Amino acid sequence: MRRCFRPLLRGHDRLWLGEDLIEVSKRYGLAGELKIYADPFPPSKRSYPLVLEEAISKLKEHELSPYLEELTHVASKVDAKLYLVGGALRDILIGGCVYRELDLLLEGDLERFLESAKKCKFSLKELTPFLTLKLVKDGKVFDIALGRKEIYERAGALPKVFPAKLYEDLQRRDFTINAMALGLSEGIKGLLFDPFYGLDDIKRGILRLIKPYAFIEDPTRIIRGIRLKVRFSLNFEDRTLDLMKKAIDKGALLWVGWVRIWKELEELFKEDEYLNGIVLMEDLGCWQSIGVKLSKLDMEVLDRLKGEKFLSQENRKEFLLFTIFGSEAHKHPRDWGLRFQLPKRLREDLSLAPLWRELKSLSFENRYRKFLRASQNLVKFWSICLEEDLFSLWKAYREARPILSQEEMENIASLKGKEYGRIKIEVLRLQLEEGLRSKDDILERLRKESV
Repeated sequence: MRRCFRPLLRGHDRLWLGEDLIEVSKRYGLAGELKIYADPFPPSKRSYPLVLEEAISKLKEHELSPYLEELTHVASKVDAKLYLVGGALRDILIGGCVYRELDLLLEGDLERFLESAKKCKFSLKELTPFLTLKLVKDGKVFDIALGRKEIYERAGALPKVFPAKLYEDLQRRDFTINAMALGLSEGIKGLLFDPFYGLDDIKRGILRLIKPYAFIEDPTRIIRGIRLKVRFSLNFEDRTLDLMKKAIDKGALLWVGWVRIWKELEELFKEDEYLNGIVLMEDLGCWQSIGVKLSKLDMEVLDRLKGEKFLSQENRKEFLLFTIFGSEAHKHPRDWGLRFQLPKRLREDLSLAPLWRELKSLSFENRYRKFLRASQNLVKFWSICLEEDLFSLWKAYREARPILSQEEMENIASLKGKEYGRIKIEVLRLQLEEGLRSKDDILERLRKESV
């Protein structure tokens, strides 16, 4: 961040505009509302690092700790610095352990680091244009990023990435609790680099943006912020909440690709408190801003899903997808599947999801054909919605075969002047709904009926 700020008078208040804010406001078309994103006082840079040896001891409990020690020595041999950053460090500071993969940041010569790592049996699996890489040893994968800064050419676009120092890397992140780095290498081990007071915000239970225009740069941070809030029972800092609401009202979530929206929603749906997140998105207008309308009945289904204690995480994700994007209010649920680039089977299930509301009123033929198209997962979802076990019915429909031969049904079709398919469906109906089991009984009924 450039450390030059210009005062801006607003009534009796003095606001401060950093050069970076003036620059991005022009890029994102925010010049007319620049005052909204100005700071009420010049942001102060924290003196750091802080000594945080207890975080190192917690890290030693992680199953990958021996490999991490090796990587730390690899970095030290080539005068590079290795840090623990992002969500992994945040989880240690909030919950006392790492709930996810380790996020590492490297400051130093990459080529020398990779040569040194190779000598310790680490192999390079992936190196991306976004200055990130994956190292592998004994089947264990380590995500490492170089220090980088980001420039968004337009609001909602993917950023261009450039090499940067540690401070700039932390400053590009979303929330203060995600913008800390714990030194792992010799000379910095156990030192916490926290320029934006993330540790203080953790202690206060606050979720706070680093940059006032962060939701404009990357609107997926709106959903990510909601996810972090419900996971850790945090409160949005007042200004952060105000900026989030303004971004939602501007339609910011429509500025990013649908696939990115779905990836953030998938992460939200994995949370234990996902329902609180969904409700908060409704209260803030997120769903409405992307064209989703949740009815009272949809909310009742969400409550029923919350009461299902033995749902796998994958099932839960799909059932939430069916409930929210397969709502009766959406005339074409399959369109969401195409937007999110979901697998074919999931798109098909999503298109059928709203049918639970009318299953019992459908004709036998329609119900039979829908059940044949439905996956076992979808039938489980329908069962939860209707509070009725439909699995036996679905299985019976799928396994049913006409008791009459094809020749017998063709003869009846010819005599009655009906299509063969109509006769076949009626035979199945008589077997499945009326429980007829003998050919004679079915033939007699067919002769009497007009079909």
